[in-house]
Amino acid sequence: MLRKPAFTLVELIIVITIIGLLVGFLVVDYRSGIRKQELTVAADAVVAMMQQARVEVASGKKEDVGDETFLLCEGGYFENGTEAMRAVTYYNALEKRCEFEQLQETHYGVNSNNVSVAEIFVGGSSSFETIWALFEPPNGDVAFYDIYGVRLSNDAQIYLVHDGDERLRKLFEISSNNNQFTLITPEESEEE
Repeated sequence: MLRKPAFTLVELIIVITIIGLLVGFLVVDYRSGIRKQELTVAADAVVAMMQQARVEVASGKKEDVGDETFLLCEGGYFENGTEAMRAVTYYNALEKRCEFEQLQETHYGVNSNNVSVAEIFVGGSSSFETIWALFEPPNGDVAFYDIYGVRLSNDAQIYLVHDGDERLRKLFEISSNNNQFTLITPEESEEE
C-alpha cells in the first residue's frame, strides 16, 4: 500500500510556531511604528504652532480690551511631563516685554496625550521645568521666559517623548538669533 506524502505532527507544530513568532514580531513593529508616527505628528504640530504664532505676531495681530488695543505675544508653553500648549498674552510696549498676568495657555492642533515634554534647556546647559517661548512685537522675535516672568537668553532645546519612552524622543530647537525651529530625531543627531 502506497502512503501519501504528508506532514508529521512535529513539522506542523514547528511551522505554526514560526508563523506565530513572525506575527508577534509584526504586531510589535506595527505598534512601534504607530508610536513613532504619533511622536512625529505631535512634534510637527509644535512646529506649526510656533510658525503660526510668529506670523501672527509679526503681522501685528492686536486685541481690543475695553477702550484699549494691545499687540499680542504668542508662542508656546512647555512644561516637563505635559504636552506643549499654545500661549497668548498682551505685549507691554512701555516695558518691551510680554505680560504674564494675562497669559492664557490652550491646546493646539492634534491632542497628543501620549507625547509630552521630557527636558528643557535654555542656553545649552540650564535645565528648566517650565518655559514660555513667546514671539514679541513688532518683528516677531522670540523671547524665553521662566515661571517667574524672567527673560532668559540664548537658544532653547526642548525634548519631546512618547509615553516617557526615552527611545522615542525628538529634539525641538528654537534659535533666538534667527527665530528658526529645528526638529531632530536621535538618529539624525547621531549622524551629524
